[in-house]
Amino acid sequence: MKIAIVSQHLNGRSGHSRQALELASYLSRMGISSCVISINPTDLTAFSTSTPHSECAEKPSHDPLLCLNEKVGLWSHKRKEVEDVDLIHCFDISSAIAMKRYCQKRIRRRIPIVVSVTSTINLAPRDLLDAGPLSVLNLHRLVHVLKLIVPPCLTSYQLNGFDSVLCYSSFIRRHLLSSGVESDKVTRIGYGIDPTNLPQPQVDSRNSRVKLLYLGWGSSLRGTNDALDAFLLAQSQGFGGTLRFEIVGSHTVEEKLIVSNILESMRDHRSIRLNVGYNSRIRDAIADSDAVLLPFRSVYGYCHPPLSLLEPMLLGKPVISTQIGSIPEFVEHARTGLLAACHDIEGIAECISALASPQARDRIGQAGKYETMKVTDWGIISNHLLSCYEKVSRH
Repeated sequence: MKIAIVSQHLNGRSGHSRQALELASYLSRMGISSCVISINPTDLTAFSTSTPHSECAEKPSHDPLLCLNEKVGLWSHKRKEVEDVDLIHCFDISSAIAMKRYCQKRIRRRIPIVVSVTSTINLAPRDLLDAGPLSVLNLHRLVHVLKLIVPPCLTSYQLNGFDSVLCYSSFIRRHLLSSGVESDKVTRIGYGIDPTNLPQPQVDSRNSRVKLLYLGWGSSLRGTNDALDAFLLAQSQGFGGTLRFEIVGSHTVEEKLIVSNILESMRDHRSIRLNVGYNSRIRDAIADSDAVLLPFRSVYGYCHPPLSLLEPMLLGKPVISTQIGSIPEFVEHARTGLLAACHDIEGIAECISALASPQARDRIGQAGKYETMKVTDWGIISNHLLSCYEKVSRH
């Protein structure tokens, strides 16, 4: 069996990007051939599974680019690799639609297509209400406007046209079924993470000055301001520690306003740090922290489950988040992490203060690591995927 693994923006940074590249690596170890394809018109690259994941992400192949965008130019000499595949696994809906269209127009045989859905398929008005007034500023981007105005029934109609739909949480599975996706097409699988790609934790948990980390794009959807307000409240109540913001988003108007708010707070609080822009060593920043703080306000705008929570947990870092979406499926309050209600600044501050004790950080961090290892094991997940591939191929 030969698998084509396809997605946009396969740069080794985003959650779906790492999933695609790591899956190719594990399939290769199992003796299964695969071709990993990025179809982002601004960053088109075809990867070979003979290249290690880390090198593949940093040093893309310089071969002629494999492209699905007809405006850029249709395919290359690697077209043969795709036409010979037995199955196509896409890591986003847009890629799946493009691959299906290409197969219908250019390839004279039907190729089964499996698509992974990593988030809610539409932006609902409720998401904007949950996030607050600033979230409306996200609508200046066409992608968010389309997700708001396109009815879920249309997206579910598109998903029903594929052979199988994969998701990583029960929350997303329920969302897909309620949107009209056929139940026999939807399969929940684990969210694979290769621990060998993660750095070793460098922090001595006995350090009395706790280092908190917020990472991701700055947005009210992700509760960036809640993280800042809760930290300042905890600090006023005697919590001793620092909060580092790693803002790696798309630099929208909303994000610029949030960054301005953080900068204003930094004038009076030396315990706050800020970095804006992509940090190629973000995983080292996680390893150097004592805990990760991500108080999401809305189920829209993050992967389900968030890789920004799972990776710290695999490193034994306690996480603080909110009781929303798929997060409670992977974080059990006071055992494998700490959860507060959305918008609950006092509750989030209490969670921060609870991690002042090194014993609490060790206990929660190790419990979270143990549980996360069980649900992110690529060895188990790749076998599950193969069963799904074989079932789809038979039909």
